[in-house]
Amino acid sequence: MTRIVWLGAGLFIGAISTLSLHWQITNLRPNQPRSAAVWVVGAMLLRLAMTAALLGWALSKGIIPMLVAACGWTLGRLAMIGWAEFSRSRRGT
Repeated sequence: MTRIVWLGAGLFIGAISTLSLHWQITNLRPNQPRSAAVWVVGAMLLRLAMTAALLGWALSKGIIPMLVAACGWTLGRLAMIGWAEFSRSRRGT
């Protein structure tokens, strides 16, 4: 049962991380003011902190929960990348 929880937590953090990155890529442009760099760096640090917190907490419970959470994180990211590509291809851009 706890492995499912760690997998779900990894899926959630991976999906949120990828959605955040996708939003940045689609909405921020190079010609925007320097304040856009603050958003990029801040979001990157937030994604890093969420991932580190998840994996650190899982590792405190053991190596198996950490590996399951890492697998969930990877699967969550892959699913969101697939979703982004699918939605982009449906729009024709």
